[in-house]
Amino acid sequence: SEATTAIGKIGQLKLSGKIVLRVEPANGPAPSLLRDTTFNRFETPRWSNNPKSPDTPVLASDDGTVWPMLTKAATNSVRISAFSTRGQAVLAAPPGTAIFHNLPVAEVKTNAQGVIRISGAPDFLHYLATYGPGASVQSPPILESDRGALDLYVPTSETHALARITEELDLLEIPHPERVRAVQQFFTANFKYGSFLPSSLKQVPKDMTPLEFFLLKNRVGHCEYFATATALLLRHAGIPARYAYGWSVQELEPGSNRFIVRERHAHAWCVYW
Repeated sequence: SEATTAIGKIGQLKLSGKIVLRVEPANGPAPSLLRDTTFNRFETPRWSNNPKSPDTPVLASDDGTVWPMLTKAATNSVRISAFSTRGQAVLAAPPGTAIFHNLPVAEVKTNAQGVIRISGAPDFLHYLATYGPGASVQSPPILESDRGALDLYVPTSETHALARITEELDLLEIPHPERVRAVQQFFTANFKYGSFLPSSLKQVPKDMTPLEFFLLKNRVGHCEYFATATALLLRHAGIPARYAYGWSVQELEPGSNRFIVRERHAHAWCVYW
């Protein structure tokens, strides 16, 4: 229900080499991303889900090891090896996962934020996820609720910087698809990726937030900066967006077609509609 980012912290991000997953494509290419969850509300330095959505049980089929998540056409599949903790885990899965095979657990639950939570699991898991483009277990954008348009929410502390960038790029004057392309080009042309921020916190003036400093001044940061800034900038331009958290699949295991996912491959990105 909540994730604390390293936005505003100085120094080197901790980049552990501990292996947390192994990923082996079974049909089609390996997915570039495995998602754990998405979040809809940002208040520095945390993303959260507000309000927290209830879990919905998933019904097993066949022998209790097959768990249909969605009814849709899906042809890609990938084998994922992972651990559970005391019989519980949040499953890392490709966006658009439709069904899990070889998942011998007692219970599977999901929610509007796309969390797939299991219980009654063995210590080691080796499951097959079948996935494809289109529908996802997370909900469509929430534009009406008793708390307002949750997927257009922008904290007041960040509106000054977002308004400046929106005006600079003329985002409100162009069609929505072009707004997305303009934002992408803005970050590509003007920003650098960096996991080491030696003195950014000391440089941030008292009247600026770390994200505002990132957008308007130093323009160097890691994935949490880019994902957060992109989600909020798109929202400010009228495009529903969320912050997604999970894993980047990028390290091929020598001599095989399997990929190793380490703790340092934890990743954040933006989902938009």
